Amino acid sequence: MKPNRIQYIFAKDYPLAAWFLAFALFSAALVIKECQPSTAVFLDLPYLLLFLFSLLLAPVLGFFLSLPFAWVLVRPLYDFRARLNGAPFYPGDRVRILVGPHCGRVANIYQVWDIRGQVRVELDEQSKKEMKDVFSFTQVCHESYA
Repeated sequence: MKPNRIQYIFAKDYPLAAWFLAFALFSAALVIKECQPSTAVFLDLPYLLLFLFSLLLAPVLGFFLSLPFAWVLVRPLYDFRARLNGAPFYPGDRVRILVGPHCGRVANIYQVWDIRGQVRVELDEQSKKEMKDVFSFTQVCHESYA
């Protein structure tokens, strides 16, 4: 069976990227709202520099402030998606790779890192040596679940 669109969305980490982008934009919007800039205020150079610095710093702070919330709110979605993809995985399981240059390829798992939520699959010796055979639980799906 062909993997569905949701599997590809989670495999490419779009939900996590959207989460961090939303927090960064919210932080920037909050700076704009609180500073209440007007055209006359932009003629004041110290205010303008402070406003621009705040506007650049706010998304960075928003990103770091969103990390604990992402762990609590977004991580369970990824864990749920991993279970729907067939996790827990075991050595010898056949999985379909959902991302990267090997997308669509079916391979056997030869090592499972449960703590990290990752598996290593049999691709080729070069990939094994360069550690390019490591995929998260959401980036592969059990062949019978595809």
